[in-house]
Amino acid sequence: MARRWQGLALLFTLRATMAFQFATVGALGPLVQESFAVDAAGLGLLIGLYVAPGIAVSLPGGLFGKRFGDVRVIGAGLCLMIAGGMLMSLASGWGLQLAGRVLAGAGGVFLNVLMTKMVTDWFAGREIATAMASFVNAWPGGIALALVAQPMVAEAGGLVAAQALAVALSAAGLIWLLLQPLPEALAQAGPVRAWPAGRGLAAILLAGCVWGLYNGGFALLLSFGPTLMVERGTALVEASRAVSLVFWVIAVFGVLGGALADRTGRPGLVLVGATLVQAVLLLVFASGGSSVALLLAIGVMVGLPSGPIMAMPARALAPAERSVGMGLFYTVYYLWFALIPPAAGAAIEVAGTAAAALVLGAGLLMTSLACAAGFEGVVRGVKRPAPQAGSTR
Repeated sequence: MARRWQGLALLFTLRATMAFQFATVGALGPLVQESFAVDAAGLGLLIGLYVAPGIAVSLPGGLFGKRFGDVRVIGAGLCLMIAGGMLMSLASGWGLQLAGRVLAGAGGVFLNVLMTKMVTDWFAGREIATAMASFVNAWPGGIALALVAQPMVAEAGGLVAAQALAVALSAAGLIWLLLQPLPEALAQAGPVRAWPAGRGLAAILLAGCVWGLYNGGFALLLSFGPTLMVERGTALVEASRAVSLVFWVIAVFGVLGGALADRTGRPGLVLVGATLVQAVLLLVFASGGSSVALLLAIGVMVGLPSGPIMAMPARALAPAERSVGMGLFYTVYYLWFALIPPAAGAAIEVAGTAAAALVLGAGLLMTSLACAAGFEGVVRGVKRPAPQAGSTR
């Protein structure tokens, strides 16, 4: 058991590193727009390109993990993140910025698919919501750190220095991965490329929609919240620091939400209640509210459902289906996540204010609840064997 949690600590750190790199563009949005002479739609495109490769490489990533080993593919993903980040920090042209973002994002896809699969293997049937909440909330933790650190780094050393910091963190993560052995994955009976079918396939696709819409909804606060506050007269560093409060709170309450779901056995209640409140609070923020108390409340509501949502794949997939199934899950997730930021950028151009992105975010959260209801209806008919115990070497 101790080895599982030690392995989870490493994967948590790697996920936080990926989040830091993703958030760098949003944290420095006005500076990026000024440096490369792009509008809000262009900024949204650059943000979305980090996740766009997931549409094409999530499923191959799962199969690569089965063929070459999960840890090797995670290491390859970190190398891509380093290469893409270096290209962005060294390139002065917009086209190379876009190319570097895609390359780094492709590496992030490998991390997301394989690390989530590994956590599922280690914890399926045993504290799965708690473990998943701990793992996935490295994302808001990394985002919060980027929102605080990157504007200060850019203020002192420029945009290039901030981009280079993200590269350095990815390199440090790769070194740790090479030095620390991880617990073995759960033994998987059946074909190595077993595909989920029938209700299992429908369930995993719906779970991907829930995660994609949910993340896309609140990620608009990261991407355009600082811009909205700058519109209202707040300095960029102060705006980024204020929005970062949301993500620090998410990192704490996400773990608590997972533990609450495991202990009460009512993950659906946690998911629905918190998401409804979160949608209302985003609308309040869009309409003019930007107090610290409001931002903290949003963070609490964002964090609580993450564990219950990420426990969904374990309910839909048999062990032998997880490599393919997690690839499908993340393909759907990345499809939504790639489409949402550019759509929000276009909405801002039409409305003339970044508040439009927050209104869109509230609508996406409500749509995620509809998909969660569909998942519950489908997954009841999926029969799965009891999980086997994994080796911890």
